[in-house]
Amino acid sequence: MIYQFTKLSISDKKLSNFLYAIFMTKAELHSYHHLNLERFNRKQNAGHIVNVVIKISEDKVEEFEQLSGVKLQTSKDFQGEMGLN
Repeated sequence: MIYQFTKLSISDKKLSNFLYAIFMTKAELHSYHHLNLERFNRKQNAGHIVNVVIKISEDKVEEFEQLSGVKLQTSKDFQGEMGLN
């Protein structure tokens, strides 16, 4: 199992596809981060971005991306490689 990161905009279709992909690939929603979505109603939140980390089998990443319509990234992809000076 590996951890993968993505950004997801709030919409019924995108969230539905994302959740469906989680079910079909047996991935786990590990964590998410958003800015104050709970302060607004559903319509006002449309289009806001949620950062999501999932735990998924390496061999299921491509299937997940096809089902959800999002591109998954490793921590190296979105943070870059860390080096010590």
